[in-house]
Amino acid sequence: MKLCPKCSAEHDKPGTFCSRKCANSRGPRTEEFKRKVSEKLSGRTHTHGNGRGFNIETEFICLNCETEFKAKVNSKTTRKFCSCKCHTEFTRWNHTEKEEYYRKCKFTFNTFDYPDFFNNSLFEQYGTYSASNRGNNPNGISRDHAYSVSEGFKNNIDPKLISHPANCVLMKHDENNKKNNKCSLTLNELTDKICVFDEKYVRVAE
Repeated sequence: MKLCPKCSAEHDKPGTFCSRKCANSRGPRTEEFKRKVSEKLSGRTHTHGNGRGFNIETEFICLNCETEFKAKVNSKTTRKFCSCKCHTEFTRWNHTEKEEYYRKCKFTFNTFDYPDFFNNSLFEQYGTYSASNRGNNPNGISRDHAYSVSEGFKNNIDPKLISHPANCVLMKHDENNKKNNKCSLTLNELTDKICVFDEKYVRVAE
């Protein structure tokens, strides 16, 4: 078991902190932290006579544990971690958290349960998107997150908001791909849509 340096909770999760919230509580970086990093990176190149540009020794700040460390590196290289352990913890933690967040943001509802909210006739016109090995309808309709999952992860937005039906837009899959991770509405616009949606459908269900 490890002790979270932020909230002192015991945990056995990968990484130093017990949760993403605690990990993010380190930021935004203070001006003092930024100044130190800037000082470490400035003038880091000390070219040897062999012309390869290796430093005698350069100071860095670890992204995982935030301790200062020294390392010999190429003039075009920046060290981000003080050890392989810190690199592994940082990578594993962020990878695991992101996967879990994306899982929670998946749509789990049926659009046909809300016929007044979704233009389900698009499914009749184009069919449902399916990959080449699962029906082969690349131009079919897929469900898009208007406020993207990647932005939700980046800004610590509750997955319940991202996976809400009000955040769903039906569109052809090729158009969805072109949109990529861009948002088609703001967070304030999303919360307004959720209020309108819940006012109509939740009260009806009650």
